[in-house]
Amino acid sequence: QSTWGAQMQQKPLQMDPLANKEVKLWDDAEERERHETLADLFSIIKTVEHLEKAYIRDSITAKEYETECKSLIAKFKSVKKIVEHDMPDIRRDFLARFNLHKECPAAIHRLFNIGVPATAEHGGGTDNQQLAVYAAQTVQHFITLMDYLELQRREVHELFPALQDLCDTLSKVGNLPTAYNGKAQVQKWLTKLNSMDGSAQITEEEAKSMLLDLEKEYEAFHKCLQQKADDE
Repeated sequence: QSTWGAQMQQKPLQMDPLANKEVKLWDDAEERERHETLADLFSIIKTVEHLEKAYIRDSITAKEYETECKSLIAKFKSVKKIVEHDMPDIRRDFLARFNLHKECPAAIHRLFNIGVPATAEHGGGTDNQQLAVYAAQTVQHFITLMDYLELQRREVHELFPALQDLCDTLSKVGNLPTAYNGKAQVQKWLTKLNSMDGSAQITEEEAKSMLLDLEKEYEAFHKCLQQKADDE
């Protein structure tokens, strides 16, 4: 019998006393909730990244993409608001920590920068038979936003959804001239408001600037529609 075997008989194998000890990831219910919320945020970002890639590769239809993306954006905003209580700088303290800037660039752009689906940002999925409806809806969204600002309603939680609706329908109105700058202006304000807390307000100067932009692009949009009608 080998020396090693003899030693094993004489000295039983000692188990690590920590091997079967339960490892706690949190000390109380509040900390557990915080960890689960961060896990939800991580999951949403990863899911949006996969969704963006699926859309780019035509693995899903524009309608399927848009429906799912809107749902995920809404969930993201809810979770983000909770996380920001303990982590004001999510980009630095969460995205950088888990290298999500490199792993999920499309999701970061969609969730943190734009806040609307790619179909609203770039267009796509438009049914030509619905163009007149989209044009009418776009006019109504312009009017709604301008009314908000003229009535000095400057809360982000009111302006942002209205801007989303305008961007969505504006992107679905086909054959607008390339010189028309309305969509770019709307996306500029969407990006700004998307970076703000929902309970915040834009300043009086920002409200005046937004109103001027909307009035200018509303007038230009009407001219585009009139020109299109004359051409037909």
